[in-house]
Amino acid sequence: IEDKIKIARALEEIGVSEIDCGFPSLSKEHFEAVKAIKNAGLKIKTIARELFYVLTGALVIFCAMELAWDRVVLAYININWVLILWGINVMVLLIISKDKTDD
Repeated sequence: IEDKIKIARALEEIGVSEIDCGFPSLSKEHFEAVKAIKNAGLKIKTIARELFYVLTGALVIFCAMELAWDRVVLAYININWVLILWGINVMVLLIISKDKTDD
């Protein structure tokens, strides 16, 4: 965890304003590292776009399955909810990014 805090400090020193933490829920250690970076008193912002990555991965998998098994996947899996959630998540991320650039 200390190494990750050192890396975050080094990134902050060279002018990086935010870091993408990836998947904090991947493991307890990863979650604790992200939490430690947030609590280290750094100005650098930590961002976790987990839901966006998961939904994007789901879309890719659904599309690949549909290519492999024409019309079988869409008959059993309703992709509409994944598309709706992905679109909402993209809009939220864009609004958050816009708010951060306005600061």
